[in-house]
Amino acid sequence: MAELWPKISIVTTNYNGVAWLEQTILSVLNQNYPNLEYIVIDGGSTDGSQRIIEKYESRLAYWESSPDRGFAHAYNKGFTKATGDVLAWLNSDDIYTPWALETVARCFTDQPQVQWLTSLYPMVCGTSGRTVLTPADPFNRELFYKGVYGLVLPFIQQESTFWRRELWEATGATLDEGLELAIDTELWARFFKQSELYAVTSPIGCFRYRTDSKSGRDISAYYAEMARVLGNYDSGLFPRLLHKRYFPELVKRLGPYLYPPRYTGKVLSWDKVVDRYLVRDERVKFINCVRD
Repeated sequence: MAELWPKISIVTTNYNGVAWLEQTILSVLNQNYPNLEYIVIDGGSTDGSQRIIEKYESRLAYWESSPDRGFAHAYNKGFTKATGDVLAWLNSDDIYTPWALETVARCFTDQPQVQWLTSLYPMVCGTSGRTVLTPADPFNRELFYKGVYGLVLPFIQQESTFWRRELWEATGATLDEGLELAIDTELWARFFKQSELYAVTSPIGCFRYRTDSKSGRDISAYYAEMARVLGNYDSGLFPRLLHKRYFPELVKRLGPYLYPPRYTGKVLSWDKVVDRYLVRDERVKFINCVRD
């Protein structure tokens, strides 16, 4: 009955990530999703990663190990091989929850208007095994372009974000290889031009925080690149305010007290009476602000 489930293509890239790679792979394969296409792109690792990939190659749709031109290029190689109805990427140190793919499939099936979705309950796991779940506010297009997510409210968690093939193709079907860090932000910016982002009330993915990762070493560099990306999508006063962080800082300090009524987002939640995911508009309440 696999044809009743949308085909989901997951791409994982890896370079010398042997410490966490197997856990990542198993977090995908052990869900036993009936219509999965899993692609692994290795950048020519020398740490034993290839032996782990070979261990599971019979369950992979495609894998290769060869040098690449960076993170975005590696993922683009994987996505050119993907044939699924729904797409996503998962870094080789991050993981999915055991119910992630079924949840995503049901959301897209129950609500055909949804073009991309993420989790309202992103998780972060550390190298020590400790996992933290931090509720997020709904995601709003206007607030996104004003640089609120990541600076004021939690990031749109890349590990928990899935999208339909038609949205991917309508927005260029590629990741920007000219970027080093804010590659996901740039993709979300293109997606938001086409469709609202829906957030499901279930954990989907877990980001592994590591101080030796690119973002862990220098999050300020990520913010700087994010600001440059978002500045390309606003032609008025806000690029200057974004660059100086005036608007995000103002919302961070006053948002919890003002409750601006015009900022809302789309939320998907399971209704046990009708046995399907339903959509509601929920106000952004700024109760989960990121504090300095």
